[in-house]
Amino acid sequence: MAEHFSVGFVGAGKVGRALGRYFMRRGLPVCGYSSRREESAAAAARWTGTAALSLAEVAGRGGVIFLTVPDDALAAVWEGLRAFPLEGKAVCHCSGLHSSRIFAGIEAAGACGYSLHPLCAVTENFEKMDEVCFTLEGAGEHPSIGRLLSLIGNRVRRIEPEQKAKYHAAAVFCSNFAAALTGAATRLFAECGLDEDFSENAWRYLFTENAANVGRLGPVRALTGPIERGDCETVRRHLEALDGRTAELYRLLSRETLALAHKKNPERDYTKMKEVLRA
Repeated sequence: MAEHFSVGFVGAGKVGRALGRYFMRRGLPVCGYSSRREESAAAAARWTGTAALSLAEVAGRGGVIFLTVPDDALAAVWEGLRAFPLEGKAVCHCSGLHSSRIFAGIEAAGACGYSLHPLCAVTENFEKMDEVCFTLEGAGEHPSIGRLLSLIGNRVRRIEPEQKAKYHAAAVFCSNFAAALTGAATRLFAECGLDEDFSENAWRYLFTENAANVGRLGPVRALTGPIERGDCETVRRHLEALDGRTAELYRLLSRETLALAHKKNPERDYTKMKEVLRA
């Protein structure tokens, strides 16, 4: 494979390390890592069997350059990178929130900018990344990006820069908020006098079984519970048992659940349930 196609990383944290190992497993050459902390670049290089490089070396060797740094560092790191010749190269970041517009002046540098975001909680367990979906955003068609996407073989969809914030919020709903909801359930179990060991086993079974059902059937077909059944008395009793903040969270989630219930049971009358949730 031509040398100009090699991938270089600026940033040697878990995202860069995981992607580097995954790309190499898929047959993409990785030239190495640059980091403001030399020991981080050296550790990433050892873990991937590549090289610890300076920023100038990544700019020179990488045909596709990934900025795998925290979101709040992207603009500053880009400013440092653009000081080097980038003609004909593709520059990517992996932020879910930011678009490629953060690469100010990239067209004048003769390069193409992209955001390539993996829809997963990235860990160094790159073995599972073949199931991960990616979104790609950026102007123009760079041949190296097309080759990269073809080699990794993951599901990839394009997204417009204006949709990045809403798209990233969607990812938060199905990942981070799952942890928050489990935390709320744990707190309520404790308020009922249930010990931590029992609560942990209880929510783990409920969570994993429901997640498996949603994954298998989709959110509409997998929906069960008092909202779906139209059990107004149970929902009313739940709301009476909860304090103000938790009751409001219950109402908000119940309204979203009710929208799913309408899709699952379009013939069912949920008017009384709407009234309970408005009270």
